[in-house]
Amino acid sequence: MIIDVSEKDTEGVNKRLEKYRHRKFFLAISLIIAVSASFETTFVSKLSSASIPSIQYGIKQTADQKLVKQISLTNITVNSSPKQGPKATKTSITANDIIGEFSTKFNVKEKNRSINLTLAARALNNKVIYPGKVFSFNNIVGERTLKNGYKDAYILNNNRYIPALGGGICQVSSTLYNAVLLADLQIIERVPHQVPIIYVPLGQDATVYYPKIDFKFKNNTSSPIYIRSKVQSGLLTLQIYGKKTGKIVQIKPQILKTIRGRAGSKGYIVKTWKIVKDSQGNVNKSMLSRDIYAPLKKN
Repeated sequence: MIIDVSEKDTEGVNKRLEKYRHRKFFLAISLIIAVSASFETTFVSKLSSASIPSIQYGIKQTADQKLVKQISLTNITVNSSPKQGPKATKTSITANDIIGEFSTKFNVKEKNRSINLTLAARALNNKVIYPGKVFSFNNIVGERTLKNGYKDAYILNNNRYIPALGGGICQVSSTLYNAVLLADLQIIERVPHQVPIIYVPLGQDATVYYPKIDFKFKNNTSSPIYIRSKVQSGLLTLQIYGKKTGKIVQIKPQILKTIRGRAGSKGYIVKTWKIVKDSQGNVNKSMLSRDIYAPLKKN
């Protein structure tokens, strides 16, 4: 910018120059803000277009209240406490492959049970298990208390259904058990129900009862894995993310005997097999468990 003036206009020019300097300064600041905003928009856009899907939780807590939570993740950063499984510092975990996934259905009209199920599923979400570490369902989900939001719903006790705090939690542990089996992870502790249940096949359930009965598994892979949970209308899904190995896992129950009970109820003796086919085409068949389910006692 060129300014042509006489000596008499010195004062006026100084004012004009001062305005010019101010304008130049604000233009520079505006440019910095614009560039910063552009970078932030691009960064957020890249995050939101990540390949890992979002998770939604939704369930009615009361007649006029809805519990909804949405979580979206990319390569996640984890900062978990020692009370929640293996100790983890802030670390970037890259595990974008689903190595095990299982879904079960539930009745949304059973409101208390649905709340319990959702709370437990939420507790599992995003939990990381490092190589060689053992996952404990009870340690992660914690005690099922009124303070923690759990409600009375039906549980199995002495081969009968009775109302108790935290009913419905076993569906979460059983769904997780199946996802873990399909991920070909090592089972450390698993206990079947006393009687047959309807949300998973015979021989593929895992009951829990805090603190005495737990479900535990070990990350026997060479990479970190993490759990994703999804609760939708009447459908619970649990996914294990990790590094794909090319393995194909099948679980097959074999009913050895049917036990006749009163009023038409039935029990079973079941043997469950795990068949693993590796990336080279080699097949390995092993027995997972031999379980006895008593007939349900009618009230």
